[in-house]
Amino acid sequence: MKRRKLATLVVTTAAIAMVLFITEKPLTQADEATSQNRKVDAITFVEKVAGVNLSNYATGVSVLDGTSGEWEVQFRLVCKEGNITIIVWFERNKINWVYFEPKPPPSWLWTNPLSNNVHAARETLEQYDLYFDNSLTQFVQALDRAVPNQNQTISDGNLTLRISENGRCFQWSIVVNGVEAFNPVYIELTQDGHLMYFSNWWDIIKIADVQSVISEAQAKNIALTYANEYAEKNGRTVSSVTAQLRYDRAADRYTLYPMWYASVNFDELEGAPRVLGYEVLMYADTGSVITQQPVIVASGARITDPNYTLAFLVVGSLAVVPIVSILAYRKRKTQNRRERE
Repeated sequence: MKRRKLATLVVTTAAIAMVLFITEKPLTQADEATSQNRKVDAITFVEKVAGVNLSNYATGVSVLDGTSGEWEVQFRLVCKEGNITIIVWFERNKINWVYFEPKPPPSWLWTNPLSNNVHAARETLEQYDLYFDNSLTQFVQALDRAVPNQNQTISDGNLTLRISENGRCFQWSIVVNGVEAFNPVYIELTQDGHLMYFSNWWDIIKIADVQSVISEAQAKNIALTYANEYAEKNGRTVSSVTAQLRYDRAADRYTLYPMWYASVNFDELEGAPRVLGYEVLMYADTGSVITQQPVIVASGARITDPNYTLAFLVVGSLAVVPIVSILAYRKRKTQNRRERE
């Protein structure tokens, strides 16, 4: 698809030397206006929240992917010390994550180190609220009990704050019915206390207003129905079964539903491939099965039986929004786009 490139000067509170505006496809008039707004919002975040003075650098700005409420704004900063890219990603018209490449970003981006990481995290949230959201008050308040530059866990009602990496990483979790449903806000700071990664899913992802009707025992029995059938056909014996209540997205990617993840273990049996057991994922309100499949280990890798259909792949903890997967997806998409250029 033909690309358009438009060079324009943008004047903000900190003037940007040059802005290169690139889109992947022709935009409608409404898209043009939205892309301009996204660019302005991204500049505001980088300067006011992340504290990077863009006027110090020759700066290229690209606005990409203007579809379905998802936008990406990339800043490419160039100076004698080196180059760096800052990515600002919009989801449902909100800035929901920002990161720097390379990671960690070089110290020359900022003029002064910040010694108090708790204060730096608080200022990040307060500045974000001031310019964009005004809904992160409870996350800011959780920092009142935090000790600077120390690992700790702080719980207050349905909110848990975990601080790790010697006080550099801040992860807030929402607890529902005793289960960590998801991590709405995450901040990672550099060794000097400056922002290196920011993620905000609050007011973007919702928790479904449904009750977990299916008990743990019922979830295990449902899983055993499938596991026993497989075991009988393949000469295996069930040794144990566990079930864990989690929250994950299904058909609606912006809504989390309570789900039971049941794991059935088989007695060990020599041979390759080696079937370890059976996995069943089901809705906790209805017991409806989402996916069910045997678990196989072949050549040291844990895989699922290709003869069984998966509704989706279950990887790691379903309770946590998969930030690493999102980053990998965006990097692959960006790489594919560059290869087409």
